[in-house]
Amino acid sequence: MAINIDERFISREQTDGEQRSAELIYLAECTDGENELEAKYAVLAYCPPVYDAMVPNAAHVEAINATMYEVAITYGPPKRAEPNLPTWSFDTTGGTRKVTQAVAHIGDYAPPGQTAPNFGGAVGVTPDGNVEGVEVPSPSGKYSEHWVLSRLWVSDAYLMTLAGMTGTVNATPFRGRNPGEVMFMGARASSRDQDWVEIDFEFNLSPNAFNVPVGNITVPFKRGWDYVWTRYVDDEDATAKVAIKTAASAHLDQVATYSNFALLGIGL
Repeated sequence: MAINIDERFISREQTDGEQRSAELIYLAECTDGENELEAKYAVLAYCPPVYDAMVPNAAHVEAINATMYEVAITYGPPKRAEPNLPTWSFDTTGGTRKVTQAVAHIGDYAPPGQTAPNFGGAVGVTPDGNVEGVEVPSPSGKYSEHWVLSRLWVSDAYLMTLAGMTGTVNATPFRGRNPGEVMFMGARASSRDQDWVEIDFEFNLSPNAFNVPVGNITVPFKRGWDYVWTRYVDDEDATAKVAIKTAASAHLDQVATYSNFALLGIGL
């Protein structure tokens, strides 16, 4: 499905008073044969869940041409007061990563009369030459946001959007974090009643890094969820007369897909 959504210039007309309301108007361009219902649900997934302390309570769809629809979302006061901001929790414990190359090599030690080989910072080298590495704590964090959203806004299309974005990384700044640092781990939703749905959004954090050392090699920049791995070659410690492994090259790969976190509908 490919639906391009733009908010119209005439959008955001508001009425104050006892019957306060607002109308956000969008143009939905369907590029892959989608119908008016798919256009409506795509806009409902795109528009903000809360606008000026009001929630969506109606949607009007009008065809402009064969591929373009105007979708007007009407906002009004919630039937019962609900929090406009989420509650959240944060956890920095439990994150680990496997390290095969030391940040800095400190020393090599052997019994008197013997010379210990210098493996050049390769960690956990076995007698057969494999580099096993070690698990170390990683600078990361897990946090979740608990939202109460209007049931009208939580459509099947929106839930499919959440499913498709699970495991993706922020392509643009999100919650003060730079692109590449936040992974969306998924959401858990349950209905509170006929008007409200409770959703927990789960995220993992991994900071971007500059000048990452890999032996004598420096990786100039690594986004948080990119993966650095090391290619080792056989070598010999001439002093100890022992076969060793040397880091010959470092490789940086993107292993996660990037997405637009605005589609989560919980702001940036």
